[in-house]
Formats: sequence, structure tokens, C-alpha cells
Amino acid sequence: MKPVIYFCSLFLFILVLSCSKSDPIDKCSDSTFGVEFQAELKSISDAATLYGNSPTPANCNAFKSAYTNYIKALEDWEDCAKLANVSVDWKQAIDEARVSIADIKC
Repeated sequence: MKPVIYFCSLFLFILVLSCSKSDPIDKCSDSTFGVEFQAELKSISDAATLYGNSPTPANCNAFKSAYTNYIKALEDWEDCAKLANVSVDWKQAIDEARVSIADIKC
């Protein structure tokens, strides 16, 4: 359950970050964020559902892979975190998510 909590926390953190109206860079707009992560979020949701319904090692590894891909995609948004003056919190959330992924035993 801990990985799901970290995932949700990280998602909400990035969503709030992306809603900053003062960001001068188009990439940091909330509409761009929704488009950028739609595929990754669907992959995590699908993998989590599959793993929840059938907790096999293969499904566990698929969930970890989807979660890892999401974290990698979030790393491209470091400039937005800096613009919003939350880069320390952003980095901490990314690090905690990586630890959470590593803690998942398949």
C-alpha cells in the first residue's frame, strides 16, 4: 500500500506544481501536464489493476516498470519545479518514489 500512497502524493504534488499561473514557460501549464502524463498514468493504473487482480511476479514487475517510467517522465519537469520554487520538495518526492519502487518485492 505504501507505493500507492507515494504515487498518489507525487501525482498530486506535480499536479499542484503544474497549476501555477505565473509560469512563463508553456511546458509548465496545467493543460500541458495533463497531456504529457496521460499515457504514463494510464499505464500505472492498468498495471496496478492487473497486479491487484492477479499478484504474479510478472504483473508486479510490470507495475514497477510503469511506475519507473512515470518517475522518469517527471524528471523532465525539474525546470517547472524551479520556477514554482518547490524544487527541493519536488526532488524529495522523486527520491521517495524511487525508494518506494525499490521496496516493492516481486
